[in-house]
Amino acid sequence: MNLSSAALILIDFQNEFFAAEGLIHRGGRGLLSEEARSATLRNASLLLAKMRAAGRPVIWVNTVLRKDHLDSALPLLSREAGLGPEQDFLVEGSWGAQVVDGVQPSEDDLVIIKKGPSAFQFTPLDRLLSNLAVDCCVIVSGGRFDGLADSVRQAGALKYEVIIPADATGYPPDSMHLRNLENRARLTSTVEVVEALDRVEPAIPRPARAALLLIDLQNDFVHPEGAQHRLGQNVPLTDAQRRTIVGNSCRLLAGAREAGMPIVFVTTSYRRDMLDSASPVVGATEATVASGVDYLLAGSWGAQIVDGLEVREGDFMVGKKGRSAFGTTGLHRLLRNLGVRRCVVTGGGIHGCVEDTIREGAGLSYGFDVAIDAVYEPDSPKLEVLSAHARFKTTEELLQELPDRGS
Repeated sequence: MNLSSAALILIDFQNEFFAAEGLIHRGGRGLLSEEARSATLRNASLLLAKMRAAGRPVIWVNTVLRKDHLDSALPLLSREAGLGPEQDFLVEGSWGAQVVDGVQPSEDDLVIIKKGPSAFQFTPLDRLLSNLAVDCCVIVSGGRFDGLADSVRQAGALKYEVIIPADATGYPPDSMHLRNLENRARLTSTVEVVEALDRVEPAIPRPARAALLLIDLQNDFVHPEGAQHRLGQNVPLTDAQRRTIVGNSCRLLAGAREAGMPIVFVTTSYRRDMLDSASPVVGATEATVASGVDYLLAGSWGAQIVDGLEVREGDFMVGKKGRSAFGTTGLHRLLRNLGVRRCVVTGGGIHGCVEDTIREGAGLSYGFDVAIDAVYEPDSPKLEVLSAHARFKTTEELLQELPDRGS
């Protein structure tokens, strides 16, 4: 068990979940005896002390709601179970929302507020862990509503190693709640985690890789016979612009291959009726549905990558249904698997898919270089709106840097 890049995450160690006077236990929903609760708090306190002594981050994730619960993302059944606004359940400022006695945050700990069960959903936890260079989560939870289970599942999907000291949770160590997580996390004990922390050595920084992202270089977007051009959507590319975009993308593709960089083709495709679209119902989407023109139809010529760009075995293909290459796709996890922190971007459109990809990716802590003469439209003033999120370089400038970035 290597905890040199680990963080301790404490979920819902709050009075309503954990104290004997809290609504969970008063309502008969608690799974621990008084003796077991006390032991769990002692174990959590020991983990806190050891993680802090080892210089590892400690993150508290608490559920705090408005008095009317309009911001609640808890299961709807919670209110039916008598855990709603009428009972001031987890209401901001209430005793029930406070951290339970026996464990308390220090001024150096980090605190995140959530609105539903998972510590990751609708919170900045993933970005925080990325900022801290954490890739292993030691997770303990005092709460119910499957906050532990939901968090562990999302942590795994985001490529975090998860360790659960079973005797520092709100569940008995042999409970189905924990056994159901055996294929998602390493179930262990507080003693084993403490022993591993005594052996922690400083983490060795890993070199960050770069990847080439080629976004929406498809016939319906780029080719003169593609749907967007036939329907007059956006600004039609001239033949010279098309040759520039495809030619420079090909040069970057060759350079990236030579440098050993990962190559990721991002493409958009839909059903014929576009009911699976996650794009705004405006512009091309609205026009193509109304006109009956097949637009980026899955498996069609229009959805294929434009001639000149060769997809090879070993390249990665990411399909999307909306504008951002990150939204509702596996791109974030793929880049994590590859150890990528910076992306070189070609394709388009600048005001649509490239912009949305870069804005969302920057929020996930990725850096971006945009090949200004390999996006559509080339050298566009529209790039200015991304000046706080990406660096702008020519294909030639990027080619000069690629060997170093691909190492």
